[in-house]
Amino acid sequence: MKADKGNMTMNVIFGAFLIVNMVRIGMAIYDRNQKVKEKKQCKCNGKE
Repeated sequence: MKADKGNMTMNVIFGAFLIVNMVRIGMAIYDRNQKVKEKKQCKCNGKE
């Protein structure tokens, strides 16, 4: 039981770590996309 409990705790920590990393990567990609969109809008506004 002790070994199983330890493994479960490790799995929970590892799972949470993976989720946090995925969220961070997702936010970074979203940020980059937003910046690209803003740049495109600025260029369009400048031409007009």
